[in-house]
Amino acid sequence: MGNKKGISPLIAAVLLVAFTMAIAGIMAAWATTFAQGRLTEATTCALALRVLDLKFTNGNISVRVANENNNANLTDIKFALLYADSVKNRENQMLKTYNADADPLAPGERQTVIINTTDNVTEPTDIEIVAGNCPKTPAKARFAEFK
Repeated sequence: MGNKKGISPLIAAVLLVAFTMAIAGIMAAWATTFAQGRLTEATTCALALRVLDLKFTNGNISVRVANENNNANLTDIKFALLYADSVKNRENQMLKTYNADADPLAPGERQTVIINTTDNVTEPTDIEIVAGNCPKTPAKARFAEFK
């Protein structure tokens, strides 16, 4: 039998610790970047869009929205009307088609938009309004809360 030698246990342990620390450093750098991106999105969008007033009269909906964020324009604003009968729901409708001034909604700006539902009788139960640059934080309101 030949004389075979491997690395000493001490060198193996040092290499293992060094490898583990290198992986931990890479993961820490990635996690920091990831968390900062999520935090920026959350602070920019959280509670930015709010429904101030909501009325249904003779098939027309008057909705007053506000951008309560002081740092970001809200763009590509869309709405969804939700009814008790889900067949009547209208989703993913551009708010700017109802009011050319509604997009973008500048910081601190308020807009009143009139939406024609073509149904003079059936009042929607809810409205959801969402900005394209903040898709995870819609403004939701119930018509019953504004009576």
